[in-house]
Amino acid sequence: ESNIALYGLYQIQAEIDAIDPPLGRFDYTFDDEDVSLGARLQTICDAASVTVSWDDDVMSFTRDKKRPAPATVFNRNNTVEAGYSLSYDMTLPGGFDGVEVQYRNPSTNKQDCIRYRISNGALLSGAPVKAKKFEMMYVRDAFQANERALRECKRLIYSRMAMSITALADGEWVGVGDMVQIVDTYDTNQQSGYVVSRVGNAFETSER
Repeated sequence: ESNIALYGLYQIQAEIDAIDPPLGRFDYTFDDEDVSLGARLQTICDAASVTVSWDDDVMSFTRDKKRPAPATVFNRNNTVEAGYSLSYDMTLPGGFDGVEVQYRNPSTNKQDCIRYRISNGALLSGAPVKAKKFEMMYVRDAFQANERALRECKRLIYSRMAMSITALADGEWVGVGDMVQIVDTYDTNQQSGYVVSRVGNAFETSER
């Protein structure tokens, strides 16, 4: 237990029970005794869209969800100028136009699939031309499989723009799953300096 962030895990469980109770169920038998306890825990968490990561030899957990507020802001004061890049894909990442999630049907105990395709930014039920496939045979709940399929479709839609930065020491305090705000250093219409004075609603800053 000393190597597992149990408090964070219980917080996520309580949140799931309050919002999406079906995500908190897990019905699967690990037949291979060589699968480690940590690997089993990762599999269980993956079924509920919870990311497992290691932080100073402690297994930590983060639910994949929308964040209400940024954890920090990266600007010219805590990033390296040469390490900034911004890119945009004209097509969906990888050329995929939808998602296919394979899971185990609880009624037949056989493989079943949930498919969604993306058309003009909208999600439609049906087989895509080129599906990004997720094999999740340890999932025995159609609700979980459907939730994951919709989530991965949205990830495709909103991952067309990518930003990369090289942060200074402040970057050490950002955790997996945190939302951060990053100043676009190529945008001359915004500033990222310090506020040095204020008169009413007029602010003077240390940078343009």
